[in-house]
Amino acid sequence: PRVGASAVKEPAYFGSSNATTLSLRAYLALFPACEACARGEATPSYAWRNSAPAAALAASQLLGRAVRLLMLVREPVERAASHYSYFRRRRFSAARNLSSALTAALDEFSLCAAQLGGLWDRRCT
Repeated sequence: PRVGASAVKEPAYFGSSNATTLSLRAYLALFPACEACARGEATPSYAWRNSAPAAALAASQLLGRAVRLLMLVREPVERAASHYSYFRRRRFSAARNLSSALTAALDEFSLCAAQLGGLWDRRCT
């Protein structure tokens, strides 16, 4: 099938605070007008810890039970190494290894999310 991708790389609409500030009409306007196209977006945060069930439920409730969700993931070791490299350069230069950098990043994210009501929010990344 043809896929119409979102004009915004990570709209993070489902399961986040964006769902309260961005209307469904505004969300759907992010996609090209194509009746025969499936729609696709890239929001990695939908997979964060317990965000996936909330995102899937929100998508099902707003788009209908017939909606089909597909999640594409990177090769896990490559993704983890990339995550470590990014966070070590940008925020956790004192991290002595991959495990400590990922733990610090997840702890920081969890604290931020808790302070913002428990839902994923792009301000936490």
